[in-house]
Amino acid sequence: MMYTITNPHNRIMRTVSWREIDLENIPDDFPLLEGEVLHVGYYPRSQYSYNGTDFVPLSPQENKPLIEHTEKQILIKVLRDLRASGYALPLHIDEVQTKAQAKELIDQAASRACERFVSKGKFTIVEYQLTQQQVKAWRDADSPTDAVPEMLQSWFDNSTFTTVEDAAQNIEQTAQQFETVIQATRRLRLAGKKAVETATLDDFIAVAESYINQFDAIS
Repeated sequence: MMYTITNPHNRIMRTVSWREIDLENIPDDFPLLEGEVLHVGYYPRSQYSYNGTDFVPLSPQENKPLIEHTEKQILIKVLRDLRASGYALPLHIDEVQTKAQAKELIDQAASRACERFVSKGKFTIVEYQLTQQQVKAWRDADSPTDAVPEMLQSWFDNSTFTTVEDAAQNIEQTAQQFETVIQATRRLRLAGKKAVETATLDDFIAVAESYINQFDAIS
């Protein structure tokens, strides 16, 4: 038997094939998340919308994104299945149901923006921070040529710089740029979370998505 699941904001989330059940006594093993509502019938999001009372067929124009959305729907299903198997994975924006979840996605988008700044074949975020610390300590000791720190030496050995000093300056310049990025993403992150908190229940997901898109545009 086919069922359709909607979230508290009347979004059609997914369809499920399951044995016949009583909607007033849904079994514990049914894949229903907190706040979701179960309906009898097959009403895929690609073909219907839900107005809180009835499932309404989409017009031919509204139905055009069917193929375009297929990959997204597959991704959401894969993420959901992996989480059900015990993997700790973030939500997809289309799965968000609460303001807390929306703010968590904003935090994650801000983190990705910072990571992209330093993770382009140079350093991972942790390596980058350690390298900064070692270069600063080296500078504080008057940059001794016979005591170059490991992280700086490895960057020099695997770069095109002609001197260790050039490599150190590159790290310092990038550190200043990175600090600017962190400050900017922090302002945007906090503004986004505040905007989500003050948004209406009908609008907070769209508000969160607009901020996430801004973070995703940072390169």
